[in-house]
Amino acid sequence: GDNMERLRRLGTTIYLKAGVDELVLRLEMSQQKRPLIQGMDHDTLTAFVTKNLQAREKFYNLADIKFNADSRDPSGLVFFIENYINIK
Repeated sequence: GDNMERLRRLGTTIYLKAGVDELVLRLEMSQQKRPLIQGMDHDTLTAFVTKNLQAREKFYNLADIKFNADSRDPSGLVFFIENYINIK
């Protein structure tokens, strides 16, 4: 909670919300670069993501802006965020 409050005082916070399946898929592609999850099989990684997302989501939901990031490519997300910010 305190970290999110600090971030919100510094500027606009954005939560790129993705479901467990999407997060696991993305993490599996970069698993070798992430020591915390290195070597986890699919089921273990899914359980890890589920547990951590449940614990953190209440803080993530405090973000000023929330976008559904499931199945969106990074350039599409940038486009949405830029347009949202420019409208405000």
